Amino acid sequence: MLRGVTHRLAIAAGLAAMAACSRAPASSHPVAPPAPGLVVSDNAVGPLTAATPGTLQALRAALGASYVVIAKNVDNTLRYDVLRDGEKLLEVKPDDDGAIDRVRVISRRVAVSTRAWQVGERFAHPEVLTGCDCDDDVEDHAVCFAKGEHLAVGFAHACRHVGDPSALRALTGATIDRVVWSAKPWGIVDDADDPPDASP
Repeated sequence: MLRGVTHRLAIAAGLAAMAACSRAPASSHPVAPPAPGLVVSDNAVGPLTAATPGTLQALRAALGASYVVIAKNVDNTLRYDVLRDGEKLLEVKPDDDGAIDRVRVISRRVAVSTRAWQVGERFAHPEVLTGCDCDDDVEDHAVCFAKGEHLAVGFAHACRHVGDPSALRALTGATIDRVVWSAKPWGIVDDADDPPDASP
């Protein structure tokens, strides 16, 4: 009888060990390798800066052969999609003069060096923001920024009144779905140019 009990205990222990080995590690997101050379700062997105021409040839030359750049016409607006390993990482919008206007980061594989902003993560510290714009390209999306800076953070969030201080505080915990770099500082009205909007 003792041998039978011992045998059953051994089986139970073996099953428990198998279950422990097969259990996936706790993680809120799949681990994805960072995109080489693509780190967002106040002045650039990887090798892309305000001095980079917003043309297909210039973007391909700047990013290198590891990245695929595709030109698209979206609602009569030229845009470039940047992909690596089949995943779209960036959307680049040129301005009317052929320079880069803004770059939308839409993948968590692209890190932001100067802010705690990561696509797919929860937003914190709304006190650093001063206002928001509506994203003209995507319905019910807001892009929020600190006036005079070149980086903005975006949410799938209705943008009406979101620039009010109480509405900005309500963004705490919202999921970041994009980071947008603008060649022109956000929230600054230039008499010669329109202020940057939220559409990358």
